[in-house]
Amino acid sequence: MPPALTEIDQCTYVPPAVLPVPIAEPGTRNEAVSFAMPDGEILTGHFTLPDPVTDASDNFKPLVVICHGMLNHRFSKVIRNLSRALCPEYPHLCLDFPGMGTSTGITRYGNFNDEYVCLKYVLAQLRKQGYTIVGLIGHSKAGSLVLTYATHHNDIPLIINVSARYDHTQAPSFRFKPEHMQLLQEQGWFEWLKYGKEKERTFIVREEDLRVRSAIDMSIVRDIVLRNDQGAVVTKVLTVHGDQDSIVPVKSAWDFHHHVGKNSKLRQDDDHQIVIIPEGDHSFLTEPEAKLLRQAVREWVDKHWEIGTQVVRDI
Repeated sequence: MPPALTEIDQCTYVPPAVLPVPIAEPGTRNEAVSFAMPDGEILTGHFTLPDPVTDASDNFKPLVVICHGMLNHRFSKVIRNLSRALCPEYPHLCLDFPGMGTSTGITRYGNFNDEYVCLKYVLAQLRKQGYTIVGLIGHSKAGSLVLTYATHHNDIPLIINVSARYDHTQAPSFRFKPEHMQLLQEQGWFEWLKYGKEKERTFIVREEDLRVRSAIDMSIVRDIVLRNDQGAVVTKVLTVHGDQDSIVPVKSAWDFHHHVGKNSKLRQDDDHQIVIIPEGDHSFLTEPEAKLLRQAVREWVDKHWEIGTQVVRDI
């Protein structure tokens, strides 16, 4: 039997009274936030807001939510670069999923549906606080997550997918070693790696995790409603991918480009834009590729922000 989740996977880190936030970019301020989940876990994050705040006469509080991928967090370079792309004009929230960053709880290889539920819950809480969600940005696994949200809901008009995987039927061949697969066959689980700030957590992979993950079907993105029956914009999608991505091959970007909104009768060519970053890897870690990532995101948001805010005002 694999170890119980509470024995190995449980994140025992308790967020301090004042949660850490990154150093603010010029013209912005960062504010820590936490969300109490129904199961008792605490999700954490931080708002990045314009400073000084522009006083909206109609109390309109637009927000973009940025989500990290597997074994990542809101302080990582790729999330910070996505945040920088929006600064200082566009208010946004960077979120830590369970067991990552400063959030409590657990993370698992096959927790896609769990994180989807977390995302929906956080969005509902933000709306209760008066925010209007204009956009979602997801990197890697979270790219698939925000596209899945867009498939099932028509209430967030701007969706940005960065380095997401289209085909989940096979794990990358380099990810697990032969001895891992042998242990999986013999005992149904294996210890994959250590993670966390001090490498204090052990990531357990179970047979069920692999089954759940391989069952993720991203062909559903063909049902994203890009335009309504009158031809008005409902959703705009941007896909950004590096052509040297060693984790998720760039083919995934073209698969998404082919399928996103395919069933939308009045789809137009620019409803889903694809940007391939030359020499870009999965997380755009060098400054030249990171600069191109920021530029692609910023230019797209600048172009579509006005229509995005108008769409959510009309919902």
